[in-house]
Amino acid sequence: MRDLGPNLPPLRWKELRATIARSRGAVITLGLCLVLAVVAIWFATTIYSDLPLTGGGLIAMIVGVVVTLAVGIGLMALIFYSSRAGYDEPPEIERKDDDGR
Repeated sequence: MRDLGPNLPPLRWKELRATIARSRGAVITLGLCLVLAVVAIWFATTIYSDLPLTGGGLIAMIVGVVVTLAVGIGLMALIFYSSRAGYDEPPEIERKDDDGR
């Protein structure tokens, strides 16, 4: 193990490799889900539909999905940030004594 300085923990290569492997697996899983979603949308709009989706409709649907995902991801990021920054803690109320102090 290599020491990275007085304030940093020693570098643990096994843990780092395990973290990278988990991250790689998550990215692959997300990519596969995205591909499956695109294929499902294609099937839903072309094969089983009496009215095919036009180019403008397809663009509108893609923009709608992207905006919806952006709003959802942004709100989740704000929830995570506010929780980590301590904004979700209950307020501390200072009460005055009977003599007005």
